[in-house]
Amino acid sequence: AAPLITIVMAMAAEAAPLQAALGAASIPRPAWARALPPTVWHTSQGPGGTEVVLVVNGTDPLTGVDCIGTTAAALATQVGIDACRSIAGRPPDLILSVGTAGGSPCPPAAAADPSCSGAQD
Repeated sequence: AAPLITIVMAMAAEAAPLQAALGAASIPRPAWARALPPTVWHTSQGPGGTEVVLVVNGTDPLTGVDCIGTTAAALATQVGIDACRSIAGRPPDLILSVGTAGGSPCPPAAAADPSCSGAQD
């Protein structure tokens, strides 16, 4: 099976360049999440290529402010996992949380330094 990746981002402004570069198209949220703010896009990179699901936390319907933080990220991640199940019948092979991580310095890390974490067996 083609690799299946979910990318989760907090803000639409962060995600727009990636969504455009991937040529990802908007897809419906899973039925249970239709009333929730996350937005979802999907693309397939070439025949038999990597499938990418891009999820953005969305905006608060009352204030129009981007939904940020751990709760919004967890919700968007679950939406992305379920979108993968709808598209490919399985969860993603890889989940990437991409963005500014609060934009605050955390020595010795600096702006634009990648950060990686993963599950331990």
